[in-house]
Amino acid sequence: MKRKPDSMVALVFLFCLGLAATGFASILSDDEPRLSQAAVTQTLAEK
Repeated sequence: MKRKPDSMVALVFLFCLGLAATGFASILSDDEPRLSQAAVTQTLAEK
């Protein structure tokens, strides 16, 4: 069976690494401003 080109393997690896980095960044970031904005929007909509 033929082996995939190294460039394709590297591209897939970098894509997965980017996904993992994005996931960790979103977990570690502070989500309070978005939650507060949603609460204010909901409160204003109820009035």
